[in-house]
Amino acid sequence: MQVHICGVRGSTPAPGSEFARHGGHTSCIALDIPHKGGRTFGYRVSDDRSAIAYLSDHGPSQLGEGPDGWGPYHEAACALAEGVDLLIHDAQHTAAELTPIAHFGHSSMDYPVRLAELAGAKGVLLFHHDPDRTEMPSTGSSPASPTARSP
Repeated sequence: MQVHICGVRGSTPAPGSEFARHGGHTSCIALDIPHKGGRTFGYRVSDDRSAIAYLSDHGPSQLGEGPDGWGPYHEAACALAEGVDLLIHDAQHTAAELTPIAHFGHSSMDYPVRLAELAGAKGVLLFHHDPDRTEMPSTGSSPASPTARSP
């Protein structure tokens, strides 16, 4: 696994406008995540109060089916999402759509909800929906609410 650490001055995040070019008072960790068609990153941004994880164009099924058929909950995804206040995640397909088009390199809507549960994320926001979709299928969560979760 390659880890990229951004936004730190030396070994500690630095506050103040004079350090803005070094990242200010936040740290950002970027990890390679699977995506068909090229390299992509997932990000975790945190300060001393909160953390968010952002995984766009995440195609975990590129690594196999995983326990639910949506792809494995792999090390990079779990590390980025662990304990965050908000997980913002690709949710382009329904679970039913995923199998024949998994090679597109995107996630089912169910994957990030379960990832959030496994990683102890406080909330999940689904985005990057199929551009041809006119209505949001029910997955037990709502992409409009960052605190919505499946039971």
